[in-house]
Amino acid sequence: MGDVQDKINWHEAFYEALQLELKEYKDSLHFESEHQLSKEALRMDVLIIKKEKDTEIKKNLGQIFRTHNVFEYKSEEDYISIDDFYKVYGYALLYKSFEKVDLADITITFAEMRHPTKLMKHLETERGFKVTKAFDGIYYVEGDLFPIQIIEGKSLSEEDNLWLKNLRSNLTTGDMLKVLKKCQEQGDMTLNNAYIFSLIEANTETLKEVTNMSVAEVYDILNEAAEKHGLFKKVAEKAAAEATKKAEEATKKANEDATIEMVKEMLLDKEPVEKIAKWTKFPIAKINELQKQM
Repeated sequence: MGDVQDKINWHEAFYEALQLELKEYKDSLHFESEHQLSKEALRMDVLIIKKEKDTEIKKNLGQIFRTHNVFEYKSEEDYISIDDFYKVYGYALLYKSFEKVDLADITITFAEMRHPTKLMKHLETERGFKVTKAFDGIYYVEGDLFPIQIIEGKSLSEEDNLWLKNLRSNLTTGDMLKVLKKCQEQGDMTLNNAYIFSLIEANTETLKEVTNMSVAEVYDILNEAAEKHGLFKKVAEKAAAEATKKAEEATKKANEDATIEMVKEMLLDKEPVEKIAKWTKFPIAKINELQKQM
């Protein structure tokens, strides 16, 4: 699983998931992936900037937002460590210095799939901060220089945060269908490329189960998306190739089974091995093996 996880572009999927979660505010927010802080390799995972400072974000994960909002994301195989916390904290301070923005205009968000028990304990016991649950899967850290929130992906509300909650590799068939249907409903599906492809790559077995469970429903979704946006073209082509390969293998096996039965009948009729091989095009070595087994 580790090798597959390494190939999946979870960070790009997270960047797109944030845009999907905050889609209704797309005209008010500016999104940047891997915002570079300096000429050196100092990059924030995601930076979201309010285009208008007074824009009110009612979405649960955006209620904490000020003008400049720094995000650190860890995929399901990773976690936010205490050192990660201070690294990103440093990024926020560098950003304030480089961009000449007010400290009061910056927030920090840490997002991971699991519950960051060790980090929260450190913040409460070592730093004396108060960590409170603001929404399902969203915690506020009170008492620091910056407003800080921690997002625990697995505990997010599916109703409010479908995109982020399902950014993982253990989706059920029900989860996959909900995501595919939501993708179908989106007006602009070109945004979903990295997101949906990451989910499909990480949940290939679930996708097969979904297909077996509801072929017409799933393929209607895939085909409509492919026709309108080319979104699932790669997936559809791969699925078609696999289906063709399986059909060819099934036909080959059926033919081989029929030939074996014919060879057995000819052996029972005491036909010479050479004659059987000539008539059936079956290897003499395999005919001899069958003869020994009879």
